[in-house]
Amino acid sequence: MKATANGPLSIYGLCGDVWISDTRMKIGHQLHSHAEWAAFDDESIVAMDRQALRFWRDNKAVLMALCALHSSKATKKTGAAEESSHE
Repeated sequence: MKATANGPLSIYGLCGDVWISDTRMKIGHQLHSHAEWAAFDDESIVAMDRQALRFWRDNKAVLMALCALHSSKATKKTGAAEESSHE
């Protein structure tokens, strides 16, 4: 797992690479917003890749938690930067 100071989080070694920004997540070749990923049902995941459903069921909770954490850190940094610019 790798993250830069303000950049995306990259996770290697799963069924495909995972990339998480403050608003989007890419798994393999699929790039969608965090909200879209959270809302996908089993049929949607299978339509992306027939082998993906087991991976998604096994990893969805962790990946969505990482999305929320990364997004909240980006929001905190933006808020802190805005506060310091008003001083």
